[in-house]
Amino acid sequence: FEIYQSAEPMRLVGFKTLKILKIHSRDHRKLKNWLKREGIEGLNIWTKGSKLAPAQLAGKLGIKEGGDNYLLEIGGTISQLLYCKQLF
Repeated sequence: FEIYQSAEPMRLVGFKTLKILKIHSRDHRKLKNWLKREGIEGLNIWTKGSKLAPAQLAGKLGIKEGGDNYLLEIGGTISQLLYCKQLF
């Protein structure tokens, strides 16, 4: 996947437009606790630059794959987990 940033949401044919709701560090334990507190049981997971496949990350976080919102795990120099919702 590719990430492009924009000040205003744009509807682009063939692309998903996501709004970042929360940015987490790559501390999976803290994220798992946050997901539990928020009552989030399922997420669409995309990974890039991570050693974990989406199914492995879902297992580690104790959630199911699927749902209305997204978790993007971005590895590399700046490792982050982005919790997003789809706009378009």
